[in-house]
Amino acid sequence: DFYAPHTTDIPPEEYHEMLTEAHKEKHRTDLSTLIGTMDVDLAQPNSELKDYHIADAKMANAAKIASTKGVAEAQEYLYENGIEKTIVDSSRYGIMLSDDLEPTKHTLALRGMNPSSSRDIYNASLQFSGSNESRVMANQMIDKIETGGGQVEHINAFSMGGADALDIAMERGINATVFDPPVNPRHIVKNTTSFGRPRSDIELVRNPKNILSMGSGFRNVSASPQYRVSVVPAVGSMMSTDVKCQGMP
Repeated sequence: DFYAPHTTDIPPEEYHEMLTEAHKEKHRTDLSTLIGTMDVDLAQPNSELKDYHIADAKMANAAKIASTKGVAEAQEYLYENGIEKTIVDSSRYGIMLSDDLEPTKHTLALRGMNPSSSRDIYNASLQFSGSNESRVMANQMIDKIETGGGQVEHINAFSMGGADALDIAMERGINATVFDPPVNPRHIVKNTTSFGRPRSDIELVRNPKNILSMGSGFRNVSASPQYRVSVVPAVGSMMSTDVKCQGMP
């Protein structure tokens, strides 16, 4: 019978364990189209994403997990995905990661906007002026590391956090990978009026189907561009960004 329910001879407990392990394996190996949905769990594989893009995006995703499920859950997620970094500080918007092999070296990971949070929406509205609290908190986390003799080598960020990362990376000379940040007029002016070499390597990874990042390519018009743009080609509807996922990796 075509409609007969699926049956298996595997005991229920063992079958459940197999499904759990398969789910964990997907988390570890899925080269997801993180740029498309900003959601590691739901995205489909895209081989055009390089390994370091995947690692950087998952660190930014850990910032979201820390915000919604707690730091312990975010740390477990990092280790499950083979990222050997320890969370040493956190804020409402991001986490600071210490390298397990070289503890003085750090990475700042920033999450995107939660569209159901009025505080996040208000914070994002202030990014045009640069007076938003997420940017202030991110700078405070960096100051804390530097005061203690450490170094923040890289910033990984999605969407709203990516806009902050663009500002901070250009101002403080920190390398950054930013996924679909809303490029606002301040960024454009700073980029187009720059004549010196960039102080850091800033890669803006863009999905052309995401309205928030539309125009990032043509906005990068400068005698001395301060960031470079990498575009991940859209593949059907897989690359479109759900409202609930915009900025929330």
